[in-house]
Amino acid sequence: MAKVCALDGLNLNDKSLYWLMQGFNPGTAEPTYDEFPSWNGGLTVRNARRAKVVELVLPIDVRTTAGNDAALHAGVEAINAKIRSATFTAPKTLVVGARSFSVIDSPEIEPLEDELWAAGIARLTIALNRMP
Repeated sequence: MAKVCALDGLNLNDKSLYWLMQGFNPGTAEPTYDEFPSWNGGLTVRNARRAKVVELVLPIDVRTTAGNDAALHAGVEAINAKIRSATFTAPKTLVVGARSFSVIDSPEIEPLEDELWAAGIARLTIALNRMP
C-alpha cells in the first residue's frame, strides 16, 4: 500500500500521476535569539525562541507518457494551485503518513525541462513553508 501524501485533498502519491520519492524532510524549528555583549567580553543570549516558519522538503515525481507535455504541465500546475491558495491566515493541510502539517505561503515550483522531462517525468523538490 502506498504511503499517504496529500496536499489539501490532492493525492501526491497516487502512483498514477504523482509519486512520493525518498528524501522527505519535515524540517525542524530552528531556535532564534538575540546576542548582546556581556560584562565579561563574551556574548549573552536573550529572547530565545523557536522560528515561526519551518521549511519542509517534499520530493515528488509527476509521471506521464513520454512526450505528453500538457499532462506534465497540468500535474505541476495542480500542485502550484494548492501552493498559491495557502496563506498564513488560511493554511493548507499536508498529510504525509500519519503526520499532518499546516502549509503556508510557499514559493511555487518550476520543473526543469531536461532528459527526464522528455521521458515523461517531472522531478520536483518542493520546499514548503509550514507552521512549527
